[in-house]
Amino acid sequence: MQTRWWNAAGLAGITIPSLFVGRKQSDISGYEKWHQSHYEGAVNPERYLLTYIDARHQYRSNSAPAESVTARMSKTNI
Repeated sequence: MQTRWWNAAGLAGITIPSLFVGRKQSDISGYEKWHQSHYEGAVNPERYLLTYIDARHQYRSNSAPAESVTARMSKTNI
């Protein structure tokens, strides 16, 4: 397995307990290509994979309040 940041040797070198979090419907990174393969490649530590089944990559449950957007826009327009 070879990805942009991690390869098989790098993942096998992880020795601390690890939590991998993935989104099954990710249209950006791809669940099998990224999350699941990295979990499976980290063969040495105690590891866990938390998968959000119906979540996409850019899912946001807590959007910024409207006041913060208004305040930021007024500062950039000065």
